[in-house]
Amino acid sequence: MVDQEEFKDYLTVIRPDARWEGEECAKLLGAYFGGTEAKILEIQGIAGNSQAQLRSVGFRNQLCEYPNLELTGAVQGDFDRVTAGSNLQNFVEKSGSFDGIFCSSDEEGIGVLSMIGTAKGTEVCPIVSVNGQQDVKKALMAGYYLGSVESSPYLGQELSSIIRRDMAGEE
Repeated sequence: MVDQEEFKDYLTVIRPDARWEGEECAKLLGAYFGGTEAKILEIQGIAGNSQAQLRSVGFRNQLCEYPNLELTGAVQGDFDRVTAGSNLQNFVEKSGSFDGIFCSSDEEGIGVLSMIGTAKGTEVCPIVSVNGQQDVKKALMAGYYLGSVESSPYLGQELSSIIRRDMAGEE
C-alpha cells in the first residue's frame, strides 16, 4: 500500500472516485423506491478509511435528494462479510426496521445478504454496494441483489499514458 511505504517517490496514484460510488448507490435506491417512503440502513467500511468515508459522504449527500428515503441507522461492516452480517443481526435485534441497505463494499454486501433471510424473512430487501465482485455478480443475476457500483476496473490505459508522458518529460 502506498500509505505504508516511507521515503519513496510516486508519480501518481490512481484510484476510484469513492464519493461518486456512494452517490451512485443512493441513486440506485432512489430509483428502486421511486416516491415510496423507505428506511435505509448504512453498513460502513473500516472507520478512518478514506475510501469508506468518501463513499459514506457521497451516499448521504445524494440521499438528501430523495425526501422519501430516510437513513434509519448505520453499523460497522469493516469491509468484512462476517462483521457486516453479525452487526446487521445486532441492529435488527435492537432497533430493527429497514427497507434497503447500502454497503461500503461488496464484501459487506455478501455478509448482509447471508443474514437477510434471518432478518427479513422471505421479503426482498434491495442491497447496493461497491466493487463488482464475482459473488455479487452471481447474486445480481439470481435477483437477490439490487446493484454494485464500480468506478472503472480499466485503469491500465490511463496509467500507461501517465508513464509515457512522464518519460517524455511532461509535467
